[in-house]
Amino acid sequence: MMMSSLEWGMVYFVGVGGFSALLLLAAKMLGKKSRANMYAASAFECGFQAMSNARMPFSLKFYIVALVFLVFDVELILILPYFCGVMATPWSMLCVFWFMMVLFLGLIHECNEGAMEWQ
Repeated sequence: MMMSSLEWGMVYFVGVGGFSALLLLAAKMLGKKSRANMYAASAFECGFQAMSNARMPFSLKFYIVALVFLVFDVELILILPYFCGVMATPWSMLCVFWFMMVLFLGLIHECNEGAMEWQ
């Protein structure tokens, strides 16, 4: 008897869910036991204390690093399709080269301005 695509989808869903539950259970059983402390519950590398006044000013360096991360993250999203098969013509390779060159020159400018230096 042949199974329909709906039945195969259900088998796949149950199989993936069961495997995920098995991995989570194994991690819970075999994982290192640690005591919860104040530092484990706090925000990581945010630039200010988690339980402080919300109106307190924060360092602009964190904002700049976040913007640089977003620029290069969007760059990867835009460049990835070219490496997955679109890069067949010399024109597309030239476009990717100029796009990367503009981003590289922007990074050099940021480094020269001292945007990446922590004081």
